[in-house]
Amino acid sequence: LLKNAMAHVVRRFAPSLDSNAAAAGSDASDPVFPPIRVTICSSHSDIVVRVSDQGGGIGPDALPYIWSFTHPLKAKRLHNFHAVRRMEARAGEADSVSPLVSFGFGLPMSRVYARYWGGSVSVHSLPGHGVDAYIQLPRLGNVVENISARRAQASSPE
Repeated sequence: LLKNAMAHVVRRFAPSLDSNAAAAGSDASDPVFPPIRVTICSSHSDIVVRVSDQGGGIGPDALPYIWSFTHPLKAKRLHNFHAVRRMEARAGEADSVSPLVSFGFGLPMSRVYARYWGGSVSVHSLPGHGVDAYIQLPRLGNVVENISARRAQASSPE
């Protein structure tokens, strides 16, 4: 969620920061981006994390498909897949790939992990402004892994 927030904020504000700095004749080496706010709250049974950004929100054409691994809108992102090996490179290497490269699997995988541990992930887009994403997880120790024993028994050969 943080990676998505950073990527969208940078994508939205970097061009305007560069053009404003050039117009003012100042150096854009240290741009100021709007903050990405992370709020962590807990109760006796849950932990909730909210990530809020000002990256422009999720477009209405993509919003219904953010939880899909295989929607055609995500197919264009798979052109980055060849870069996986290069992403292993050290940060100081010149030909390394940006850590903000996206394959479109982050949100669906976050939801899979959260559900596995008995939690949830929800995303609320504010068109033209940003996204508020919430992760709710039960505190460790009060639930078991979210695997049905009945399903496991039914699928095992006898």
